Amino acid sequence: MAGRALSEDLFLVRIHGRSMEPDIPNGSLCVFRSYYGGSRSHGIYIVQKMATMEEGGEYTLKRYTSRKRYSGDSWEHEEITMHPRNSEFTQWDLAREEDSWVTIAEFICVLEDPLN
Repeated sequence: MAGRALSEDLFLVRIHGRSMEPDIPNGSLCVFRSYYGGSRSHGIYIVQKMATMEEGGEYTLKRYTSRKRYSGDSWEHEEITMHPRNSEFTQWDLAREEDSWVTIAEFICVLEDPLN
């Protein structure tokens, strides 16, 4: 992370899962920036499945792409696809999910790779 200034919206996450390997290895320590809005196109993001307190919640880390439908001056998402890097996993469309998901943070870099 040389050359990057620290800010209050940065935080660390230990990754559990292989869907973004080899770019983001299972067990790696990664830097993320809190997401407050704006374009997410082609970035890698943590998204959270919204749930009740009893259900807990679910998080995933994937590359985000979307396709929009325009009508006059407005638009809406036609498709929001979350792409894994590892071909053993499948992509999925957030816009078609019956569950609600919220974008939590943008991936910045791998800080510590457990394999190196």
